[in-house]
Amino acid sequence: MLILLDTGCRITEALTLRVREIDFENMLVTLDGKGRKQRVVPFSFELRKALFRHVTEYGRKADDLLFITQKGTRVSRIGALRSVKILCKQLGFNPPARTLHACRQHADFLIMPTLAR
Repeated sequence: MLILLDTGCRITEALTLRVREIDFENMLVTLDGKGRKQRVVPFSFELRKALFRHVTEYGRKADDLLFITQKGTRVSRIGALRSVKILCKQLGFNPPARTLHACRQHADFLIMPTLAR
């Protein structure tokens, strides 16, 4: 969830992200977007800590997908939405109804004022 809010990436971009596409030193992530377009997006120190902990804890290698199921397959969009809904309920707020696109819009809201300065 943090990667969606922090980078403004699309859910498919997050779910297809490989460890090698994360530059921990410069805090940049290379995302494969619509139409096979790549873009490099900065991320926060907090996300860096969370991603590094995730990669280390689960023993991910450079070519591995960042997020996988217990069976070792790619997480589906529906599976991701289900996980986010559970997390939201645990944290005490209403989850998104049908889509995670709201995270992308929220990230734009947070990032744009910073870029305008």
